[in-house]
Amino acid sequence: MRYKLRTLVRLCLPAVVSVIVSGCASTDEYSHIRNDLNALRSAQYAQKDEIQDVKKRVAIIETQKQQQQSKPAKPDVSDAIRESQESLNSKFEHLNREMQQLQGRYDERRHYVDKMIGESKTDRDVLRAQIEHIENDMKELRLKMGRVDAALQQKGVGIVPSRNESNRETPPTTQPPPTVQPQPEDGNVKTLYDAAIKDFQDGKFKEARDKFYRLVKDNPANQLTGNSHFWIAETYYREGSYEDAILSYDVVVKKYPGNAKIPAAKLKQAQAFIEIKDPRTAKTILQQLIEEFPKSAEAEAAKKTLQGITTTPPPHKMDPAKKLQEGKPLPKTKPIRPVANSTRQADE
Repeated sequence: MRYKLRTLVRLCLPAVVSVIVSGCASTDEYSHIRNDLNALRSAQYAQKDEIQDVKKRVAIIETQKQQQQSKPAKPDVSDAIRESQESLNSKFEHLNREMQQLQGRYDERRHYVDKMIGESKTDRDVLRAQIEHIENDMKELRLKMGRVDAALQQKGVGIVPSRNESNRETPPTTQPPPTVQPQPEDGNVKTLYDAAIKDFQDGKFKEARDKFYRLVKDNPANQLTGNSHFWIAETYYREGSYEDAILSYDVVVKKYPGNAKIPAAKLKQAQAFIEIKDPRTAKTILQQLIEEFPKSAEAEAAKKTLQGITTTPPPHKMDPAKKLQEGKPLPKTKPIRPVANSTRQADE
């Protein structure tokens, strides 16, 4: 029974941790988590039944012990009774210890299941809040586009017809040929990469990000693609867009497992989680970084960062979903300076 429980926990724990670090859980992953939680509950119920069975056995042994003590001992069987009592006492102590161990494991599993349920609910609320926030942004963009179209129409500038007007007959207009941007060849990839790095060092984060995105799109199999994803995440981090930075760092970790930027990506991803007030996830990522890359400079920085993470629960805050429903924007945090040696300003 113990072996089955340990095996079940080892199978469930990596899947759950992977869902928390990524920050973007899908419906199938939530179904998988729900199945794992149901399996843990079944194991808990089995342990509870086993504890009840042990209690019944202990009660029977105590009853037999009392009955033996109430009977007058005969001189010729006193030794046998004494040995029987000692055997019963030994069994009772053994069963009592076993019952305490089972009770302890049951309480531990129950606490773990309650914790996982709470974390899953929190992740769903955060995702729901992010989706609603994106929908609100899209509505605002549509309104702005409508105002721009109205202003252009007043000035007599041609407007792209909407879907409802697409079926109407319009006179043919002469449009200039589309501008074709030159695609970088293999020999020009390094030049584009160096230009993006230069923009990043000059604080032109948007320009640098556009160049990195162009490099990734046009050269998906190039050896600099993984590094480009890392620097894309860095531009988001420097701008304070920590959620976008977390997702971009995750691309480096999962899509490019042999890339040299993985330790730095994990460290900066943990720092981004700290910025959005999620020290628990940050602690998990830092511990993984120390285990996977113990001799790296990022591991040393992770140890220092772990010492500064408080283990006390954060003060109660309003649910992000409720805050968006009330029309209040999500708070933006200020960017922090990166830890020394966490990201090497190198090209490769």
